[in-house]
This record gives sequence, structure tokens and C-alpha cells, in this order.
Amino acid sequence: PATVTCTFTPASVTPAANGSVTSSLAVNTTTVTPAGNYALTVTGTSGSLTHSVALNLTVTDFNVGVSPASGTAVVGGSTTSTVTVNSLNGFTSGVTLTCAPSSVNITCSFSATPITPVANGSATSTMTVVATASAVTGSYTVTVTGTGGGQARSAVYTLVVNNFSMSVNPVSTT
Repeated sequence: PATVTCTFTPASVTPAANGSVTSSLAVNTTTVTPAGNYALTVTGTSGSLTHSVALNLTVTDFNVGVSPASGTAVVGGSTTSTVTVNSLNGFTSGVTLTCAPSSVNITCSFSATPITPVANGSATSTMTVVATASAVTGSYTVTVTGTGGGQARSAVYTLVVNNFSMSVNPVSTT
């Protein structure tokens, strides 16, 4: 893919007669390189001679999901949701979870972090979201980010904070 670059160090080599020489190949991807298996061809040229070698590049990735993607809590209360990290194309690195609520009066934490998915499988952690006693009613977002293997992936959770009131009827009794 266009997001893959290759660099040789040194870029040009000259072997001694009947000898050999080494050049190191660095293959770099970006955070937008899709997970997959890619065939690469490395070609060396000297004058009219050309030799090629095939090699395979495996790019792994992961995604982050939150289920349910929204919840409700009363002021001073909490709710939970399951955060799932899915392995794509064999990803097996630890993923550190963080959360960023849109209000300082909303807090969040995880039952486990980092978590490591099995190759082409998943791993989960329970996220607890708390509407502190200072929270006001309304809708808030919590951005959940997983960071691992040099990559970061996010999902958004929505928290609706409600308040409650009480009344007594009748207000007096005899």
C-alpha cells in the first residue's frame, strides 16, 4: 500500500570481488496502513544484472468497542459498560486503556488495563463511569482510547445524567 515505505541503510553497496556485503532494510508503516498481508519485492541491480527476492509483510491492528455505547446514571451514581479490544490480522500486544470524560464531574475507571487480545480474538475490561455529586443533569461523552503496538484506537461512550426528586402525598397524616 501507499502508506508503506522501505529504506536501505546504506542505500548503495559494493561488494569486494567474490565477496558479499549487507544493507539493512527498514519497512515502515503508518497508523492508517490497513491490517493485512502484503507481498513485497526487493530488487538489487548492478550494471545489467538484476536479482529480486520476495518477502511478506504482515500488518496487524486492533479496534476498540464499547457495549453498550451509552448509559444513564443519577447524580452521585454510576453505571458500567464493557470495553472490547479486537485483534485484527494477528495483533497480540498489550493495549492500555484510558478514558477522557467531557466533564470534570464525570469519572471513569477500568477493571483491567492493559489487556491483551489473543490473535484474531478479543479481550475485555469493565469500564465504570461515575456521575459525581457535583455533576449536573445532561448528556456527556467519554472517549475511550486503547494504545498498543505503536497505535491508538478510540470509541465514544455517552452518559446521560439524571437527577431525582421525592414527594410525599399526603404531606400530613393524622
